[in-house]
Amino acid sequence: MDNVNALRSIAEMPINLSVEQIGALQAGIKALQKQAERDKGCEYCNNEKVFGINFGGEKAGIAYLHKCSDGWGLFLEMDNGSTYYTDVVNCPMCGRRLK
Repeated sequence: MDNVNALRSIAEMPINLSVEQIGALQAGIKALQKQAERDKGCEYCNNEKVFGINFGGEKAGIAYLHKCSDGWGLFLEMDNGSTYYTDVVNCPMCGRRLK
């Protein structure tokens, strides 16, 4: 049984829970659901999809994640011809920890 279902089963038990306890269970369920959704990742970290970079409302370049031999990197290719790279541990779009 996963954690979300375990908390749901506790919340549905015929026991006397206070409003605070029910609220805490509901908050726990919501947090676990958000974590499960975040763990799935997004179109950017799952498919290495390109996303735009804007400064002051103007398009300035593109960025994309790439799985390298030693981890993940974020490439920034600016419209002025400059290219930048930095190591990343979390997706900048959804926050998922990259493995």
